[in-house]
Amino acid sequence: MAAVDVRMLALRSVSVPGSRAALSLLAIAALAQVLGEAASMIVAAAFFLAGLAHGTIVERGGALFATSIPEGIGYLAVSAAVAALWLAAPLLGLALFLALSAWHFAGEEAGHPLATRAIALMAVGGSALFQPDATSMVFAEITGAAIPRLLLCGVAASGAVGVALALLAAIKRERSAVLGMVAVAAVALLSPVLAVAFVFFALRALPVTMRLSETYGVRRTIEASAPTTILAIAGLSAIALALSAGLLVPAIAAGMAVGLATPHMLIDRLEG
Repeated sequence: MAAVDVRMLALRSVSVPGSRAALSLLAIAALAQVLGEAASMIVAAAFFLAGLAHGTIVERGGALFATSIPEGIGYLAVSAAVAALWLAAPLLGLALFLALSAWHFAGEEAGHPLATRAIALMAVGGSALFQPDATSMVFAEITGAAIPRLLLCGVAASGAVGVALALLAAIKRERSAVLGMVAVAAVALLSPVLAVAFVFFALRALPVTMRLSETYGVRRTIEASAPTTILAIAGLSAIALALSAGLLVPAIAAGMAVGLATPHMLIDRLEG
């Protein structure tokens, strides 16, 4: 009976939107990790950059719009405030950003609440659960501060809840349960940065972009996202270049990146 259930789950998973893409991208990420740290960072960067487009579109009143100049100015003002908070109180900034990220990831339920919440919690806490030492090192580097054990344990606990929800989704045969299990595999097997990049792109940004393209058409989606996406890629590339040249320390670069990401997450949930 168990074998039958597994086969049935596998067969149903093929029809889940984005499942084949997610499995293919997971294979690419796993191969990159085998090839070494340089390949892993290149693929992680590609995932992050490829996922930017989903956050540069304004969906309002059944239509898509490119970000206007006033909206862009307001966006940058909020970004600057968030970056300032990160630099002034990095541990508080990290905790708030992780909480906001989980809230943001859980926004696209599409009728599958267990798997969606599982993915959201594993996105922020899965690596801390399976790879606490490596995750603590990443957190310490991007904040420039020692990571309290209590904070790391709290983040790991959210990952544990995410794994439990993914298993429950599979037991209940929720249609998108396969995506929850893909998230479990990613955070368990991939390095923390690569795992987060994969979950962000394959299980959040790509499904949103696919939905927008199906609803409004590929051409309109590209037209609405292209201007701001190009600016976002240019900004993040400049931060990365400054970091690699030693002009920025990791904590400042991370604060700027977090600042750029935060307004989208707030807008997406508050307007949704």
